[in-house]
Amino acid sequence: MKCIICGEDIKTQKGLLYHIKHKHQYTIQQYYNLIYPNSGVCPICGHPTSFLGFTKGYRKYCSNKCATSSTETTQKRKQTVLEKYGVTNISKLETIKQIKAQKFDYNSIRQKVISTNQKRYKCDWFTQSEEFKQQYVSICRKKYHTENYAQTEEYINKCRQSKQQDILYMRELGYIPISELPFNTGWRQSQILPIVRYKNKGYIRIADISIIEGYYSSRTHLEQSIINDLSYDGIIITHTRKIISPYELDIYLPEISLAIEFNGTHWHSVEFGTPKDYHLTKSILCKTKGIRLIHIYEFEDLEEQIRLVNLLINGTDLFPQEDFNKNNLYLNNPPSPCIIYNDNRHTVYGAGRLVL
Repeated sequence: MKCIICGEDIKTQKGLLYHIKHKHQYTIQQYYNLIYPNSGVCPICGHPTSFLGFTKGYRKYCSNKCATSSTETTQKRKQTVLEKYGVTNISKLETIKQIKAQKFDYNSIRQKVISTNQKRYKCDWFTQSEEFKQQYVSICRKKYHTENYAQTEEYINKCRQSKQQDILYMRELGYIPISELPFNTGWRQSQILPIVRYKNKGYIRIADISIIEGYYSSRTHLEQSIINDLSYDGIIITHTRKIISPYELDIYLPEISLAIEFNGTHWHSVEFGTPKDYHLTKSILCKTKGIRLIHIYEFEDLEEQIRLVNLLINGTDLFPQEDFNKNNLYLNNPPSPCIIYNDNRHTVYGAGRLVL
């Protein structure tokens, strides 16, 4: 080792520390500062940090508060939890929710809070009261010269900065935002996430893009073939969620109040995650809107189903009159969904019994 003050070669670190103390009258910290002049400052708040010794140097952060609030610590924590549990926040795990539910009776606590607020403020929550609204507006006017903090440039910039940091961090882990998918699906998160079967909402693993694209391409191809074969020149709306929100209709003919659903066996099976009452619920919701919904299942003869739809469009109804899957307008609602397909790998529940 060489002393940076006088250039003398010294064999051991212990000898170097003795040398700088007795020959140059330097403390270990002063000598360390000569070697690393810009160290000892907290990157979060700018306060000085503690000196641990010549080997360890300075602490990186001045306090535990700064250490836990740093971006580096937050990202490490998220990455560890994501790798171990599949979520970025451990409190979202069902097991944690169950433990909390057993430990705390949230319903009784909630009822007590609501009861107290009703007596004091005549509403369930203080934030709904006129007193809170007046206080909030008054504070915002004094501090930000506006009635709502969310309208300020400070808040908007913070949101943008936080979003950018999240995107950069997720990119390092191999994810991209759903909005940046390289093809236009028009889907929401609720439709994409079950396909790739993970919980990281808002982002898609880059390695899974081909899976999503393959599903979308096959789904779109079959639906487009149905549209192409329809004997209909009116308005055709596809993949709309505006009619029976939040559910989607694959094909909707608004001028004749007719909707068509194409249901793939794998994607619409309970093994894949489709609820048992999914098809029945959509048929009932369409019924309340006066829309006839025709379910076409992948295991059915597609050409025959399209022929029957075209006959219906032209005024001849040859669909089984007792089948709620094809005739939801004029039948009573089935009491429960029925299994209409099972091949030991896929189980599909229909909108009642399917008449073949």
